[in-house]
Amino acid sequence: NRKQSPLLHLPAEIRNQIFEYALGGQTWKIGVLKGVGVTNKKKHALNLLGVCRQIYAETAIIPFQASTFKASNPRKLCTWLLAISPARREAITTICLGDMYSF
Repeated sequence: NRKQSPLLHLPAEIRNQIFEYALGGQTWKIGVLKGVGVTNKKKHALNLLGVCRQIYAETAIIPFQASTFKASNPRKLCTWLLAISPARREAITTICLGDMYSF
């Protein structure tokens, strides 16, 4: 609740910086059978999205905007991109295909 949370009393600009620090900067490994898995120590940061509706509304797109998505082959990448929502797909800024290519 906004009334009880010191975090939600902060100005939106400061909250956004905190959320981007907590949720961004990750590398996600895309796999068709296993879904998407995080490959670094921040994997539990996504629990932040479940704290309350307001935080979810403010942060749900950040992991897609501020992270790198890595796929071992184009088929896995395409399958995953078709499975996520258009808003999330449009928010993605960095995709790595294998170890050689970054888009």
